[in-house]
Parts: sequence; structure tokens; C-alpha cells
Amino acid sequence: MINIKLDNKLSITSDSNQYILREMKEGTKDGEKIEIYEAIGYFGTLSGALKEYIRKCLRESEATSVKELIELNARLEEKID
Repeated sequence: MINIKLDNKLSITSDSNQYILREMKEGTKDGEKIEIYEAIGYFGTLSGALKEYIRKCLRESEATSVKELIELNARLEEKID
């Protein structure tokens, strides 16, 4: 099974049937901080999971111009190549 960390919060894991894009969040258990992983989506292909990673990063970016969004998209695509 794979476990690929994409950035500080997002990662891709797998099981025998699918790829899972998930986000790490912090929570508490018995007063101690713990990492909680929340599934963003389930994909039949690695390519599908990576495309959703790019879409999510673009949607949540703080870009204020089309140029910034295009540059971010290029950086993300280069990162996953």
C-alpha cells in the first residue's frame, strides 16, 4: 500500500481497490494533540487522485490574479511530474 505525502496537510494512500486523497487535521484525545486523517476523495487511478490534489490546491489558493493561478498550476504539475 502506498503512502505519499504531497505537502504539509495532504497525502495519497491506497488499499487494494483505490487511491485515497486525504487531509491531515489536528485533534485531541485525552487532552493530547493527535493527527486525524480525513478522506477528501476515493479514486480508481493515481492520476485521478493527483488531478484532484491540483484542483483542491487551486481552489483553496489565495491567488488574486489569473497569472498567479496559472503559475501555481504550473508549479503543482511540475511537482507531481
